[in-house]
Amino acid sequence: YNGGRGGAIAAEAVYTLSQRTTSLILAADLKFLANRVICDQSVDNCAGGAVNVDGAVLKIQDSLFKENNVYDSNVYTTVQMLGGAMCLSGSGNLVATNVTWLGNFAKAGGTGGALWIEIGGTGFVQSSLFDGNFVESSFEHGSRGGAIAAGSYVNLTVIDTKIRHNSAGL
Repeated sequence: YNGGRGGAIAAEAVYTLSQRTTSLILAADLKFLANRVICDQSVDNCAGGAVNVDGAVLKIQDSLFKENNVYDSNVYTTVQMLGGAMCLSGSGNLVATNVTWLGNFAKAGGTGGALWIEIGGTGFVQSSLFDGNFVESSFEHGSRGGAIAAGSYVNLTVIDTKIRHNSAGL
């Protein structure tokens, strides 16, 4: 990614010529409220309004993501907005238990109102709630996944989770 990442937290794996060292992040009882990544036309994409995890492992429980977003006010933007609350990229791994995702959004070319999992990532979501998250289209990019969007070759498991009142569109 070459745009803004992680309005509150950005975590990455460390790459060397011979190996990749994966970071492990354990988090509980957190509240991510109204964090934002603001984009402009100088980048290709922006990701993770509250959290961006690139190649790392994130285990989060008993937490709240509310009204976080990735945003570009230009309706003619060529920038993609990925993961209103969270973006998981670089073959990252997410385990989310009892996490509430409320009113997060990816605006103007949005993908994943609450959560975007990039190609090759792994996600496990259990006993959670996705409510009122949304994505909006831009002139160049459509919108996908009001609550969750996943790229190719993603292993995503969602168990005992309510997904309601999310939307994708104009």
